[in-house]
Amino acid sequence: VEVSGEVFDVSYKKKVDDIIKKNKLNGHIHFLGKSSDMPALYRKAKAIVISSEFEGFGRCMPEAMSYGCIVIGHNTGGTKEQFDNGIALTNREIGFRYNDREKLVSSLLEVHNLQDDDYLSMQHLAFGVVRKLYSVDNYVKSVLDFYRFIKDKMCVISTVFGTQNTHRVFGNFFLLKMQNRGDFHLTRAVFFGYNAHIIQEQTKSQRTTARGEKP
Repeated sequence: VEVSGEVFDVSYKKKVDDIIKKNKLNGHIHFLGKSSDMPALYRKAKAIVISSEFEGFGRCMPEAMSYGCIVIGHNTGGTKEQFDNGIALTNREIGFRYNDREKLVSSLLEVHNLQDDDYLSMQHLAFGVVRKLYSVDNYVKSVLDFYRFIKDKMCVISTVFGTQNTHRVFGNFFLLKMQNRGDFHLTRAVFFGYNAHIIQEQTKSQRTTARGEKP
């Protein structure tokens, strides 16, 4: 088992090291630290474990699948959403999902014991889902569609509530609208990106005014 990533909780890492030492697993578990070449790790790995119980729509899952790495993921949040997308498109699981420790262990063993044909079949299905849903063209189209939606609603809200209150009113409306659609993850990314744009423009305007120029 190879673990990639930075250590942020030193005390927790020490507990893990103690467990590894106690069970004489030093030769089987390796901590790689922060990696600058994730594609190489994906290609080398037989499977990746996405263990976060609160994972949003993380990039690591589609990245891993695009490099032929089988995903074992906690059945919550964005990880569950992507597994569900796979079933909707292929009528089959494109990875291994788990809800508890026992299922994680059995999934690890199952991946390890997969016959080559079964492994390649799941690998192919997962790659097909990534190619269909998460290609650059599809991602760009999704973002543009959301921005067009924002633009249309902004025109209506600014007319009713005035320009100064538009982004506050729109924020509540937009999140409620997307909640009803279930588009949580991309919604947050686009909405927060839009707010960042507003803040940037306001700061730019304040600096221009401070220099005595017209905004």
